[in-house]
Amino acid sequence: MSSYEKCLNCDASEITLDELLKGLFVKDSFGNIGIELKFNLCSENNTPAISCDLAEPTLADLLKQSMVIDECGKCSLKVFVDVASMTEYYRENE
Repeated sequence: MSSYEKCLNCDASEITLDELLKGLFVKDSFGNIGIELKFNLCSENNTPAISCDLAEPTLADLLKQSMVIDECGKCSLKVFVDVASMTEYYRENE
């Protein structure tokens, strides 16, 4: 079973973009609503997920492939982060 199916507790093959996006939203103990994100270190080896010479995936397909279960067991969207740049920024602004 794929991550998006686990997140939505659904095994349907055709899940709409609206349903995928709704599956990412959570509410915290203060009632604030937001999206769970799982941060991964970026890499120079990362390549574009779409290519002009191939059949372009839909946004729904890309979201399905980006959804993961995080360390807390929650449905999350995988995000790549340039930690080196963040560290340098914080050093410069201390």
